[in-house]
Amino acid sequence: MNPRKNLQPSLSFLTLVYLALPLVIFFAGWLKPVFAILAVAPVIFCGWRLVRAWPVEAFAFRAGEMVFLAVVSFALTAFVGVGGFAPQATDWIKHNAVLSDCVRQPWPAVLMDGADRWPLVYYLAWYLPAALVGKVAGYAAAQVALWVWTSLGVMLAGGWFARLTRLPVWVAAPAFFCFSGLVLVANLVVQILGLSNHHGPLEFYPNESWTWIWQFPSHYWMLEWAPGQALAGWLSAAVFLSCPKALRLLGLGFLLTCDLLWSPFAGIGLGLLAFFLIIREGLVWPVKPLAPLTALALPLGVLVAFYAAKVSPVVAARFPPVPIAWFTRFQDAPGLLKSIGLLLLFIGFEFGIILAFLRARFPRGTEERKLTDAAGLALLALLPVTMGCFNDLAMRACAAPWFCLALLTARALGSTGLAPRLRRAFWLVILIGALTPLIEAAHQGYHLVSGKYDPRVTPRPVSAMVNMADGGFNLYGAQYAGSTNSFFYRALAR
Repeated sequence: MNPRKNLQPSLSFLTLVYLALPLVIFFAGWLKPVFAILAVAPVIFCGWRLVRAWPVEAFAFRAGEMVFLAVVSFALTAFVGVGGFAPQATDWIKHNAVLSDCVRQPWPAVLMDGADRWPLVYYLAWYLPAALVGKVAGYAAAQVALWVWTSLGVMLAGGWFARLTRLPVWVAAPAFFCFSGLVLVANLVVQILGLSNHHGPLEFYPNESWTWIWQFPSHYWMLEWAPGQALAGWLSAAVFLSCPKALRLLGLGFLLTCDLLWSPFAGIGLGLLAFFLIIREGLVWPVKPLAPLTALALPLGVLVAFYAAKVSPVVAARFPPVPIAWFTRFQDAPGLLKSIGLLLLFIGFEFGIILAFLRARFPRGTEERKLTDAAGLALLALLPVTMGCFNDLAMRACAAPWFCLALLTARALGSTGLAPRLRRAFWLVILIGALTPLIEAAHQGYHLVSGKYDPRVTPRPVSAMVNMADGGFNLYGAQYAGSTNSFFYRALAR
């Protein structure tokens, strides 16, 4: 076998299968058989149409590159806590609880809260393949399966990043996880200026949430805290950018359908990126025929009905609502003037300086310049409104445009069109930005070596989500609970 055989069609096929498989599991496990068939068929049909029409491209991976990518992916996911092999970030209280309920509760999963029953209504895609393994082999096996499943997704993301940046895998994969904004500098500036109410004495630790309003986390940080939502944004952005223009509308519809179960926030980010790219390109994306795109209305409708189970007077009476507000009214906002100051600093330090270098490198009218503008506008569009107790909207929806910014940065640094002085300055910005994920990785390494934290916490066997360790279900319950009296559970669910 020729080791330089073109693997791009396999990469696209495997990514589409990776994104769509949880939908098939969800529809089969949550819906009555007839509705499951009606929902699954359009997903398979549209995916097949995309793969069948996908052209062969000339980028290839060597066997050694694939082995390197596999080793890095499996080691990195284990290192950040996936599978319970290492200390886990606090978000894993929720991740482990959701996985436990998906393993231990009959599908559709229902949370037992005393005498009350609350259907688990959440973006479940990342958990479901591992939960399916857990149904057969138990919760511990589900944790291992989640590690394998996540590592395969990281492999796909690394492969796409290498292909799109035209870099060798052993350069592209580390560069991808080192990409970050100027968080270290911004964190110090905000403390010195006194713009945040949350800083005490001067701290040098590069907190990604340095504004306490917005956060566009590094790829490493996202993998450590929210792997499922990160993978949804990275993979959907990669497939969308690689999709031929004649297939882009169908591809976008397919990806948004998948993202709705993986992460609605990631879907918002992808939708904004596509919208602004359409404006910048000034064209209409054709799709022939329209039947596959129209058919996606069925699975989309089912998923919308699933999430609509949250919109219930019973849920509203039991749980506080998910907070939605203008950024100046966010719970951690320090007041009108300081919030505006933080907004300007966030735009500049987090991505504005990088955008300025990219616009200087890529001439007007080039594909890279259009994508640069689209990614920048998508990131800006996420800033006025906050959603969630920690502004999850900005944190998670940035994944797709942030992926684009990273690959454009790699292309710019690897090209010859930037003036030497600007190139040196750009390298300095990127290297300072890389300190943030590197310091966080060192922090995680210290926890791992010191054994200070024990990640092997098994959630309670009954309604783990209700009994989260911090007792936060009442505060965050509206994010996870639906009503058994909703249309989805009365008419569609098993």
